[in-house]
Amino acid sequence: MANSLGIQLDRVTEDLQPVISENNIQTKDIQIEKGNARGVEQIAYGYKNGTCKIKMHFKAAIGEPRSFDKITIKGTPSFSSEIDGGVNGDIATCAISINCIKSILRTPAGLQTMADIGVPGYIN
Repeated sequence: MANSLGIQLDRVTEDLQPVISENNIQTKDIQIEKGNARGVEQIAYGYKNGTCKIKMHFKAAIGEPRSFDKITIKGTPSFSSEIDGGVNGDIATCAISINCIKSILRTPAGLQTMADIGVPGYIN
């Protein structure tokens, strides 16, 4: 993300922890006992000149009271957008893979990132 924004970070830190169930959870597919992992939480920070410029927070856990995806940009003007219910990761992965086909075919051989291939779009 920093590279795409033109920011050269001095330091990146990351914390990855299990989300531990505080009670027994029973869904139609799985049973999780109190004290066992019910998901994962990951937070990454990108620093420039000692100041946190980028914070990314990911949490995926069974039994959350609410599911959503949110992006917040602080600046002039500030911006926040939230998708209630979130975007299903499996469906999103398939969708971006299909929508990248034409962009990938136009990209030179070698290791590339999403920033290298341009805006993905399957439609001409």
